[in-house]
Amino acid sequence: MELKTTFNQYQSQNLQYEHQGSHFYCTELKIGELQQPPSRSLLWERTNQLPAEEEIGKRRWKWIGHTLGKLSNCITRQAITWNPEGKQKRGRPKITLGREIKADMKWMNRNWKELERIVQDGIGRQVLVGGQCSSTRSNRRKRIGTSTSAKNLNTIKSLRVLRVLRPLKTINRVPKLKAVFDCVISSLKNVFNILIVYWLFQFIFAVIAVQLFQGKFFYCNDVSKMTRDDCQGQFIDYNDRGDPFLQNRTWRTRDFNYDNVIHAILTLFTVTTGEGWPAVLKNSIDSTVADRGPSPDFRQEMAIFYVVFFIVFPFFFVNIFVALIIITFQNQGENELIELDLDKNQVSSIFILN
Repeated sequence: MELKTTFNQYQSQNLQYEHQGSHFYCTELKIGELQQPPSRSLLWERTNQLPAEEEIGKRRWKWIGHTLGKLSNCITRQAITWNPEGKQKRGRPKITLGREIKADMKWMNRNWKELERIVQDGIGRQVLVGGQCSSTRSNRRKRIGTSTSAKNLNTIKSLRVLRVLRPLKTINRVPKLKAVFDCVISSLKNVFNILIVYWLFQFIFAVIAVQLFQGKFFYCNDVSKMTRDDCQGQFIDYNDRGDPFLQNRTWRTRDFNYDNVIHAILTLFTVTTGEGWPAVLKNSIDSTVADRGPSPDFRQEMAIFYVVFFIVFPFFFVNIFVALIIITFQNQGENELIELDLDKNQVSSIFILN
């Protein structure tokens, strides 16, 4: 289909289409044939600086709706590049017009699909310019914000948080800081082996704790009841203001307990951090037997378990990690001195000066 019109004489149509869930009404649509060199007043531009006749002959054009991007309530169309020979232009990606039109018009209705067919019939000679559309700015923002493309854009924007890593560039500018950083990275290889030993000992202590305290961290919310069978019914309790109220008796367990290996590892890890471990120690000392409530200082010998655990983990393994980094730092310094071809006395003198 060929249209024998120019930009001064064009065909106007009223069309409706859907884009990202919103309805737009185009009040003006121009379909024109390129029969003369372009001027700066038109809403399109050439892809390169070739003469108009030569570029029309090669059927290579790029159309950009400049005014559509400036107005808030108009369609913003993507730039379309037509390259029928399949050759890649300088500085531009190789894309075809059919694929670009398909991506640009996938949300449009039948009217725009018909226009797509018209444009494809007159490729290289016709340019399509969408006019002003009647749509409020706020409505368009709401629609676009809930679309899939907007969500993907928000996901990409969330990656901007990685910009906080930019200060790490200063490591390369400070030699001593770079040496420490390289030392930490090199020590990670040996740290992995130590972590395996660490978790093996953690598992061993967890199994021992399960044997010692399994089912012994239960209690009744009514302190006058000691067994599960007695912890039934209701009792009178008092709130912060001293007012009495009825409350149901429940048989509970402590938040940190040793009922299984998983809970035991979590409890021991909490003890390792040094936060809240006195409460765990008190519950262990007050524990009696399975399915029976706590009794103050019933098993004081259980404190030995925590003393041994503190010696092995917070003191022993933490010092191993620190010593490993120090040894790695020393070895790295010695490797640098080996390249200088110095004897042992000179190397010792350097260490003393440092």
